[in-house]
Amino acid sequence: MGFSKSDSIEKQLKLIFGKNKMKSLSHKFLALILIGLCISFTGCIEINTRYAYQKDGSVIIKEEVVLTRRLLDFKDKAGKSLLLKHIEKAACEERAKLYGPGTTVISHKIKKIPGGATVLNAEYKNADMAKVFLVSPFVSFTNYKDTRMAKFRVKPMYKSDAYGAKAGQIELRIMSLKKGIGMKRPVKDGPPILPPDPAFLQNYRDLQPIFKDLLKDFKVSVIFESYASVYTGYGYRGRGSQPKKCEILSFSGKDYDKFGVSILDNDEIMHELLRHEFGEKNIIGTVAQFSRNKTVPVMIMNGSRHARWGVRPYIALHPSRILFDKYFKGKSLNYNAWGVRKTDKLIPAKYENIGFDRGRKKKETKKEVPPEKKPEKTPAKKPKK
Repeated sequence: MGFSKSDSIEKQLKLIFGKNKMKSLSHKFLALILIGLCISFTGCIEINTRYAYQKDGSVIIKEEVVLTRRLLDFKDKAGKSLLLKHIEKAACEERAKLYGPGTTVISHKIKKIPGGATVLNAEYKNADMAKVFLVSPFVSFTNYKDTRMAKFRVKPMYKSDAYGAKAGQIELRIMSLKKGIGMKRPVKDGPPILPPDPAFLQNYRDLQPIFKDLLKDFKVSVIFESYASVYTGYGYRGRGSQPKKCEILSFSGKDYDKFGVSILDNDEIMHELLRHEFGEKNIIGTVAQFSRNKTVPVMIMNGSRHARWGVRPYIALHPSRILFDKYFKGKSLNYNAWGVRKTDKLIPAKYENIGFDRGRKKKETKKEVPPEKKPEKTPAKKPKK
């Protein structure tokens, strides 16, 4: 089946599936874009969201949206862009509600960049990280369409957790607003899980060139930033350099698979993406490499039957002075991570021991001892004749 470059994405889909079937399939394709980008829009879009955790416990959400010229060409009958209204300040103020109660817009800028694209840079603020919402990174859940939003659970750790953060840290656990349902796993002595029928996959093979063009410049990312070094239970990049940020979700048409091939040229991965099966083995096999490979996508693999053991969706960091006074002042810490024992030692929490700048403070307070001066030699007196 061939298509003309002038054919719209919508027209090409109708030719493949028929008008009625396309309507039902569109729901799966919306999930592919994660942000609800309508499939009838040809072109590219970038949405980058950063959650910057502040020393006082508040969070600044930095939102960057890039609309390409191809997207801006979609106009209504009056000749106005169908998308520009979604990045105006009024739309951002309405969207602030989606980031959680109490979120307000503190900055809004729109600019044009070379190539005809328009960029939105907006900043939102919420006084409480626990009230903030984010796009769920658990895309492997089979009911993802019902669990697309998540939140941070803020928990000061007074006792170390073998499957979580250590005592003296603040744990930010990423949790779906609704309970996710994982993929079915093979049952011992039960029927095997069969792969899709080849005839069924043929429809997606016909779609692959269309979506390859659609996704080549597409990007969506969710990044956590902090005043302190971060640690995660699901992996992060740059571990040796103690980074102050980590990716929660990242997908781009410029990503590669684990073999170094463009992800858009990997037939198996593209078929899984188009079927909205983000937890299947080819995607998970590539995503599992992200902590040591900067070219592959990032997502938290909970819900996939192919995920490696020990994936814990939390971010941990040490407290600032303000957060120490709020959560740890006057408390005792238990560093035993395995249950409770009578022999456990409770250690009083001290900022100089668990504060985010504890190492720096020790270096500053350490006095430099000047080198000892050697006594000057006095010249020997010459004997009198």
